[in-house]
Amino acid sequence: MHNLFGYTTKTTESNTPDNDKNADYLTLDNLRQDIMGELAAINQYTEHINMTNNPTLKATWEDIRAEEQVHVGQLMNMLFYLDPQSYENFNKGVMESNKLKSN
Repeated sequence: MHNLFGYTTKTTESNTPDNDKNADYLTLDNLRQDIMGELAAINQYTEHINMTNNPTLKATWEDIRAEEQVHVGQLMNMLFYLDPQSYENFNKGVMESNKLKSN
């Protein structure tokens, strides 16, 4: 299966990518926890940006926030690679949202 992030996911009967059989519950949970941490950091930087009038500090926080957004993308890419069902469900959500937007 070729996904949105540009790689082919080959799965075995257990639906685990055959070249990464170490994607156990703890690994996937750690990825999800990391994603939540990055999202929390993005929210915090956004709050700080909105609370300051200092342009240098605002620009610094905006730059850091952008990097946190990159981290979310990296972590989600790995989650989708190691857990193809997460990718399938994510993609279903995108399609459902697109249908609602077109109505």
